[in-house]
Amino acid sequence: MYSSLLFVVLLIGAATVSASKVPIASPPDPNDAMLLDSYTPAPRIVVRAETVEGLLAATKPTVAWNADMLWVKRDEQHRLSFVFATAQWVRLGKARPFWALLRRHDPDTTERDSDGLATSDIRNASVRDLAGKKSESDDGGRDYAQVILHDRGYDVYEIGIQSEGLGTGHPVEKRRIYVLRRPDGSWRFVGEGPAESSGKSGYLCSWSATATHASLTGDPKTPVVLEFSTTDGSDLVGEDAEPAYPSLEIRREALLEGALPAKLRWLTNPYVSIDQRGNTLEAVIKRYTYWEIDDASEEFAKYNTKKAARVRKLVEQRNPALTHGTLAVGTIIHLPSREEFLEPPRAGSK
Repeated sequence: MYSSLLFVVLLIGAATVSASKVPIASPPDPNDAMLLDSYTPAPRIVVRAETVEGLLAATKPTVAWNADMLWVKRDEQHRLSFVFATAQWVRLGKARPFWALLRRHDPDTTERDSDGLATSDIRNASVRDLAGKKSESDDGGRDYAQVILHDRGYDVYEIGIQSEGLGTGHPVEKRRIYVLRRPDGSWRFVGEGPAESSGKSGYLCSWSATATHASLTGDPKTPVVLEFSTTDGSDLVGEDAEPAYPSLEIRREALLEGALPAKLRWLTNPYVSIDQRGNTLEAVIKRYTYWEIDDASEEFAKYNTKKAARVRKLVEQRNPALTHGTLAVGTIIHLPSREEFLEPPRAGSK
């Protein structure tokens, strides 16, 4: 009980700003509440409330958006420390669900679910103490805070939040969140950039990475622009690792700009830059289709023929000058987004 109260006191001691203009999560379905006492060891409830707004009032985060919260504290040496949390919709037994901030009972012990299986649910849902990250080559641990721009009294921080799954595939998702400290010492939530991920699913190893560039606009109403270059990679392994299915790196660009909180806007559809000799348009189409539909088995040809044909049609429409022979190194192939080729064609279209 003492440690929970101490945590709340520390958070309230952080610099605070109003979150009234930041969207807050709406009440979810009671059936979606996490059953805390089904986990061993069960997490500690740091603070609870009937609403997310109640959690904000109790803990006074420096910045809040949706159900996410960030506290920034300065010590006597003027060093900043960061704590991140996402409000969790939970319940105990058959009682009424509520919102809470959670801490792991023992960070060195892996929790188990009601079936006795190891799970990362509680670790991913718990409050995060962020490590300092000094450079891109420094992974900063699982969760971190890093200054990516210091200019004219403004500081842009990238907040990295990593969630992991257990098992042989070891899926990992990395959120990239951006906050701004202004010359007067106040903080604002800028927005969230493209997430990064990695993992293995059977025959398929996939990953994504993002390069980020931040700049100031000089306009206090729209103070910062963040540019993103994303790369998604995927490799077939084992028996499926055939020359006919070349490794691909799918690229895309996006911007986070405008009045805060800023909106993420994709500038381009996915595209491939051919970096190996011997690749053909046919191989790229087939490889991209397998990747996005996530099925390279024999059943793919039986059950996804229409989707594959749609991918081929969209790729050919976007690249009318390309031939079906070998592609030169450096050739750019524009691809449809996954949403485009999975969307049923409109009535009257072919």
